[in-house]
Amino acid sequence: MLVYVFRDQDRSTTYAYSTDVTGRNLSWQRPGTDWAFVAVASHKDILEGEEAMGGLRRHGFYIFNSDLPARSLRSENKSQARHRRAGSS
Repeated sequence: MLVYVFRDQDRSTTYAYSTDVTGRNLSWQRPGTDWAFVAVASHKDILEGEEAMGGLRRHGFYIFNSDLPARSLRSENKSQARHRRAGSS
């Protein structure tokens, strides 16, 4: 399953995983929040474990506080993309 990672632009440590590429399902949860797209991830990349997966299955999103996911997911996605390109050549 692909998961889309968003960050609250007003709160640098507030993130959300969403099953909706647009993140529209996040707006009603926290009105006035300005969500910015960060990365695409696999459900295997989710660091918050079963609690996050349960929220994604039940509601289509999971909001959490952390300063790790954006950095780690961005570097992981770049690494995977380089590996895929190298393997397909």
